[in-house]
Amino acid sequence: MPNFNKIARFIEYLLGIGALLGVLIFLQLNMSTELYDPDIWLHLKTGEYILAHKAIPQLDTYSAPNLGKPWVDHSPLAQIAYHWAFNSGGADRLIYFSCIIMLLASYCSSAVFIKIDLHSP
Repeated sequence: MPNFNKIARFIEYLLGIGALLGVLIFLQLNMSTELYDPDIWLHLKTGEYILAHKAIPQLDTYSAPNLGKPWVDHSPLAQIAYHWAFNSGGADRLIYFSCIIMLLASYCSSAVFIKIDLHSP
């Protein structure tokens, strides 16, 4: 009779290796592309504004239709980080920074899933 505990551990090991390979492939594909998201320029400019004025913008200053209207900035810390990464090394540094953030997010989420006991009744 086969030992199901060893088989389950082996399957978990293979799933972990597959997940790691998936993340690495995703990162490689992400690192080999250019900055194609048009929103990144808004994030970079807003990060520059926050650092220059030491305040989060409350009014829209970058779009013609909504110029001067109230605006809620949903990610000021990320915009500061993007601005720092871009200013310190250009688009390449920004892409590497994004990949590091994705790796950290993958690590944190996998650490949470490892803590979950899937074998409990």
